[in-house]
Amino acid sequence: MSQPIFQQLQHGQELSFNEVQRLIGQLGFRQVSLSRLHFIYAHDKVRELLSLQNADGKVKSWQLRQILYLVQKYQLEEV
Repeated sequence: MSQPIFQQLQHGQELSFNEVQRLIGQLGFRQVSLSRLHFIYAHDKVRELLSLQNADGKVKSWQLRQILYLVQKYQLEEV
């Protein structure tokens, strides 16, 4: 896995939207929809959809926590 980015995620550091997109892509998420404000992602092993917002080039902190929760819950690894 992209360790520096994942470590930043674990430590609650702010990440750019592009960094998060790269990280979730490496974890096997794929974009399935795009609404006006939300990028929606799915993963074959994850029951929930992941919704991200590009907030001035950043991802909201609660969305970063959601990614970390899904990685831990489903034991996701880089594909």
